[in-house]
Amino acid sequence: MEQIKTRIGVIGVGHLGEYHVQKYRAHPGVELVGVVDVDRDRVNEIAQRYHTKAYADHRHILDKVDAVSLAVTTEMHFEVAKDVLAEGVHMLIEKPITYDLSEADTLIRMARERDLVLQVGLV
Repeated sequence: MEQIKTRIGVIGVGHLGEYHVQKYRAHPGVELVGVVDVDRDRVNEIAQRYHTKAYADHRHILDKVDAVSLAVTTEMHFEVAKDVLAEGVHMLIEKPITYDLSEADTLIRMARERDLVLQVGLV
């Protein structure tokens, strides 16, 4: 029987994001669908290195994945995370979830309303 793999994308592929990519690439239960970054040179380099697809806009990967790791700068967490949750995608978001408690509450509420996993972590 063929194993069903979880389709994952990594949004933000700086140093920490690349670490997420490495871990997902090595996991037998994961299909690394793609990587996202606004730095086109960096995202293309990482995509080529890990044999996956590069995206410049996080919204273009959301209909292709079951979950994402969000490793963008903290200043961008709220806006990107709202888009992810609005599309019904589970998410691991690097700490801190946001700089603002009301923004964090909004993300938690969105995840609960959609029955989504929203996990804050440090890989």
